[in-house]
Amino acid sequence: MKMRSLKSGCLSVVLLLVLLLSCGCTQHSTPEDVSSLPHNDISKVVSAISEVPVTSVPSAEEKSEVSDTAAVSEISVPSQETHDVSESLPSEPSEASEISAITEPVSSEESIDHPSSSHPDPSAFASEPAPESSLEDNSQPSEEVSPAPVDETSLIKGLRKKYFVNRLDTPSLQNFARLYKGALDCTERVTFSYEIPSAQLDTLMFLLNYDCPELIHLSGDYIPIYSDTYGDYVSGVGLIYYMSPDEYHQGMETLSQFQQQLSEQTAGMSPRETEQYVYDLLFNTVVFDDYSAHSGSIYGALIEHRARCEGISKAFAWCLQHCGMECMTVAGTPLWENTGAYAGHSWNIVRLDNDYYYVDVAADNLRSYPEESVVPLYGFLNSSEAQMQRTHLMNDIFRNLGVPPCFSDQMNYHVAAGQYISSDDDMQECFERILYNRYVSGEYMQISIRLDTEISYQNFIDNWESWLEQFCQKEGYVSCGNTVYYNDVSLTVVIVINPQ
Repeated sequence: MKMRSLKSGCLSVVLLLVLLLSCGCTQHSTPEDVSSLPHNDISKVVSAISEVPVTSVPSAEEKSEVSDTAAVSEISVPSQETHDVSESLPSEPSEASEISAITEPVSSEESIDHPSSSHPDPSAFASEPAPESSLEDNSQPSEEVSPAPVDETSLIKGLRKKYFVNRLDTPSLQNFARLYKGALDCTERVTFSYEIPSAQLDTLMFLLNYDCPELIHLSGDYIPIYSDTYGDYVSGVGLIYYMSPDEYHQGMETLSQFQQQLSEQTAGMSPRETEQYVYDLLFNTVVFDDYSAHSGSIYGALIEHRARCEGISKAFAWCLQHCGMECMTVAGTPLWENTGAYAGHSWNIVRLDNDYYYVDVAADNLRSYPEESVVPLYGFLNSSEAQMQRTHLMNDIFRNLGVPPCFSDQMNYHVAAGQYISSDDDMQECFERILYNRYVSGEYMQISIRLDTEISYQNFIDNWESWLEQFCQKEGYVSCGNTVYYNDVSLTVVIVINPQ
């Protein structure tokens, strides 16, 4: 047995040497011979397995390297062989692949015409880069998808009619078009073709809210999908809505009917008359409300008649735009006290003839309940920048994009009506001149007067009653019951004269 074993061992050694020599000879074989050898297939499989991304969740520092690793593996491993290997792995999707679907930028081959079809549940969104919370329910594709393919040319052509959107550079405009299309489709998540800075997303979402009043279902809130540890870059955004898709379409139908009525009511009016009509319409029908469901939208202002400054200013812009006028909504900080629940404020810029003016309907004394008796002061109807800068600080987003110059006061309500009093004027004399032009004995009237400074405003408040009494005695008018409305913000006074 020992001899047999020894012989068997020697024979094995001999056979091994023969095999090694034969392998050495095959090094000069043709590529066809090499590919036909069984051991070459095994080496490919081993190579493919070594290049499959690990299933552990990458650290925050490793996230940026995921896309590069994936790109290398796609080049070095044929797709069919990779598919064969993946079939031998567990059927559950790996955590690494799910994270890359959320945090990696879309391939450069995916233009705006081909956005991602993945549409996760809102619970998959994370305001901070926390991969664990981003993996929920990602194994099953949602029935709702990201924006359908966009006709970029026609969509961007329409968006260029919007003043601030039109001032975006081309890449930003393309990303904005994707956001806009996503909002129209009521998509809950929109992904970009590449990572963008978080600050750029803030600008795009700001314009989506303020420069697109027709998106009545869109909330001003959103969920950035961060693609880095520090929140400096995002790969997409989660959109939040106030309405379901059915409610949105029904709301737009209702607004379409309102638009038709507005067109009929303003037919034949000049731009200045149309502006005055819309201003009065909003003032007389809207109750100021910070908390109603749609208070920040044109639907809340025009249909439900309850809105805050955001909804009122959007409604003003939307109405004038549909009457063929150029008007936009801006936002910023009010520089007066007691601003209510919201620290921000929004107002308008309108174009009349060749000049731009500021308009702030909400800064007038809007009623807080339907039965409240108030009168329009027109304190910020076609104001110049010189007047607005005392009370309004515009957000840098609009300033950086470029705000049209508002230097003229030619169309200002009080200047045009001769009811503006400067501190350089003789105040009593100016007041009497206004009364001569407006006062009709025995008739009800509202006279709105604006002052230029806090000092002149207070001086007028302290003296107008005695000046009015002197005027009536001099002209032989019967004394009337008078009511006065003040607005410390716009330095405006409205005197209501009631016949006895």
